[in-house]
Amino acid sequence: MNKYSSNQSLQHEIARLRVENVALRNEVRFLRTHPKIARGLRGEELIGRLVAGLHSIRGTPYDVVTKRAGIRLEIKCSSLLTIRGKDTRRWVWTKMHGERGSKRFDRLILVGDVDPRFSHLYRDPGCPYIFFDVPFRDVSRLTFGVRPGRASIIHMTTNPKVVRSERASRLFRDYQTTVSELESRYALRSTRRERHLPLRPRTD
Repeated sequence: MNKYSSNQSLQHEIARLRVENVALRNEVRFLRTHPKIARGLRGEELIGRLVAGLHSIRGTPYDVVTKRAGIRLEIKCSSLLTIRGKDTRRWVWTKMHGERGSKRFDRLILVGDVDPRFSHLYRDPGCPYIFFDVPFRDVSRLTFGVRPGRASIIHMTTNPKVVRSERASRLFRDYQTTVSELESRYALRSTRRERHLPLRPRTD
């Protein structure tokens, strides 16, 4: 590697670290002002805390039901997934309609770990998660029909500027939401400002 290439690589790495540093600072600031959110929370527990929801019992065709209006939420969570040999990362959510394709709920909440390279492009730039809130009637359009098991899948790149599919565009444009909006839509008014919300455990 020549001196020019080495210097160029170093500058690229410095730029990357600066972006990640800004993202981490924003995340710390966000977490300090949103005590119900914490790193490491997954799926049902995370959304349950946000909306003061109740876990469903095993075998129920949804994950969380809100105390406000009894809205049934199905929760799907994705970590950041890499593509071999590429810088591209993506989220993948599966089994939207359950193993048999018979799940019924009111809203599908997709949760993804943020990609710090593009967090400034998300609606909640400091949040460690990105959220999409999809009404049940629209889920089949995103999964190309009601399908059982892993055939019911949604996957998309983490960079909203390079999305190509109409499905990914719709998710970013029409269904992306924020912590504040989720609380406003689903949490009881009396619980929105509580630091710790009670959550009924599953009865497996």
